[in-house]
Amino acid sequence: MSEPQPSVAGSKSDVAWHAVEQPELLRKLGTTTAGLSEEEAAQRLAACGPNRLPRRRRAGPLQLFLRQFRSPLFALLLAAALVSAGIGDLTDAGFIMAVLLLNAAIGAAQKAVPLPLPSSFSNSSARLRGFAVTTLSGKWTGTP
Repeated sequence: MSEPQPSVAGSKSDVAWHAVEQPELLRKLGTTTAGLSEEEAAQRLAACGPNRLPRRRRAGPLQLFLRQFRSPLFALLLAAALVSAGIGDLTDAGFIMAVLLLNAAIGAAQKAVPLPLPSSFSNSSARLRGFAVTTLSGKWTGTP
C-alpha cells in the first residue's frame, strides 16, 4: 500500500494529520525538523502550486432564487397547490403558487444583499495579508 501524500488544495485526504506523531508526520510528509531544502520547496511549489485557500464563488440571482425551492415547506405547499388544482379549485391553487413565487423572490433578494457582519468576514481576506513563519533549509523565513 502506498503512503498517503500531503493534502493538495482541493483534494481529500483520509489521514487525520492532527493526530499523527511528529516522527511519523515528518516521514509521511518527506521533510525534517529543519524544514525543506530550497530546491525541494521550489519543486513542491511548482508541482502543487501555492498554499492558498480556494475562493468561494458567489451564487447568481437565478441560483439564489432556485435555492428557495429546496425546503420541505415548499414541497408541502406545492402538494397543496396540486391537490387544489386537482379538485378544481384553481383560485386556491393560483394563490398558493403566487405565495410560493413571492416567498422565493423575497428570500433570494434577502440572500443577495449581504448583512454587514458576514460581508465583513467574506471581504476580510482581501484586506488581510497572509504571512507564515517557516523553516527552509534550517533557517526561519517569512512566507507571504
